[in-house]
Amino acid sequence: MNKKIVLIVPAIMSIALLMGACKSPEQIAQGNEPEQMPSEIVIKQEAPREKDLISVKGSGKVTAKPDMATVTLGVTTKGQDSVSAQNANNASMEAIFATLEALGIKKEDIVTSNLSMYPDYSYEKEPPEIIGYTVSNILTVTVRDINKLSDVLTKAVDAGANNVNGITFGINDSQEAYKDALKAAMEDARGKAEAIAEASGIKNISSVPLSVDETSYSYAPVEYKSIERAADLAATNIPVSEGELTISAQVAVTYEIIKD
Repeated sequence: MNKKIVLIVPAIMSIALLMGACKSPEQIAQGNEPEQMPSEIVIKQEAPREKDLISVKGSGKVTAKPDMATVTLGVTTKGQDSVSAQNANNASMEAIFATLEALGIKKEDIVTSNLSMYPDYSYEKEPPEIIGYTVSNILTVTVRDINKLSDVLTKAVDAGANNVNGITFGINDSQEAYKDALKAAMEDARGKAEAIAEASGIKNISSVPLSVDETSYSYAPVEYKSIERAADLAATNIPVSEGELTISAQVAVTYEIIKD
């Protein structure tokens, strides 16, 4: 009998263990087993320290001699009727085009900027009567070689141009001049930042700015006054003084204060 008892007890214990392991989730939830809470891990990060900054504006400018010009010229003709006025204008314009081409001005640098025809009235009677027509053809000519400008004006007038409205001087590659102005603006900003730092008892600021914003870019071509009585200047050499252009730049720059 003792041997049988020894053998039965382990079997009963095994069955009990299996029954316990096979409990449903509902049975486990209704039991007195302690509820296990999920573990929570909290990682705290310190807020980054704000940087101490100095923000300044800098300006720079350079002067450059113009190497190109844009001139507005053309022909105004009158006639008793629209056909005669137009024919006279066409003849003069053809001569001007041929002259400009002979001087090496490319076709793409000759643009018609204004073309008009309108009747001329006499107001001596009522109603006013048409006594003729006026035709005007105006070109905008880009002269990329400044040394040719005087010849362009003189020979265009010789060919029949009786309307020269004005000249604007410029630079073929203004970006190179602007870069020089930009460098000067950055140097100006750096000098201001260092002066502010020194006056505030700050020993060092960052050698490289944290941010740079181009706030303005100025390139103002020089305008030359209109040439009056252009027809009277035929067969003369028209003098031209191009002067100098000013190219300017402005920047807003921020530097970091370096702490010991």
